[in-house]
Amino acid sequence: MDKYDVVVIGAGAAGLSAGALLAKEGKSVLVCERSPYLGGRALAVDDEGFTVNIGGHLIEDGGSGLTKIFENVGKKLIHGKVNAEMPVWDHENQQWGSIRDRYATDKTELKKVIKALVNTPWEELDNWDDRNLRDWIHQYTDDQGVVDLFEFLSVLECLTDEPWDHSASDNLFVRKMHYQERRMAAYSCWPGQGWDGIWQDLADACTEHGGEVRLDTAVSRVVIENREVKGVEIPSESTILPGVPYEAEMVETGCVISTGRPRCAATNPP
Repeated sequence: MDKYDVVVIGAGAAGLSAGALLAKEGKSVLVCERSPYLGGRALAVDDEGFTVNIGGHLIEDGGSGLTKIFENVGKKLIHGKVNAEMPVWDHENQQWGSIRDRYATDKTELKKVIKALVNTPWEELDNWDDRNLRDWIHQYTDDQGVVDLFEFLSVLECLTDEPWDHSASDNLFVRKMHYQERRMAAYSCWPGQGWDGIWQDLADACTEHGGEVRLDTAVSRVVIENREVKGVEIPSESTILPGVPYEAEMVETGCVISTGRPRCAATNPP
């Protein structure tokens, strides 16, 4: 029976980051991914000689997120060219234009909102989880151009049709981070090594520090006894065939990090 300090379920951004960081700290780590690809919802696949990015499109990391993780595990997240323009579609005039055209040449009102956001404590943004972004902005200005700027970015980044479809804090947290780290309302770039390269770098960081990454490996159950994690079960391929008795590999561990939704099997519960 294999034994690890930590088993990580899922080799997406969270799982690979956790695995690489824990391995760097000297922990014995196993990362299990049920699909044949790294990256989770931001995977890249091969198709007729081309690399197709299924999920991820841009990185919104001014330096404190994945960039820091890469530095910590001895890798480099390459920031590709940053587009300083923000083109938007003008329904009324049926043409593309810059978001800058939405607010006045005098940026006094915009600067007022930026200053207020930068000075707002992070923990205070939690109070806006279920409130509207426009309400937060209207505390400091009624300038419609400023509202348009923030709401356009909220729709662009959260992939929603309307700015009220997600919480104000989602947008404000990212805006505050980008203003502080890059002095920009929005900082996005293409990863220089590609999305497949990002995940391979993190997987390599994990294995280079003694960890293990297994693809095509599903975890069927997390086993818990007397309120303590004992391990995980990895079913054999033959288990999926009708009429074949259930067989599984038991991997011993006292800690499981799940980035998915495993089913827990408690044996000998209190």
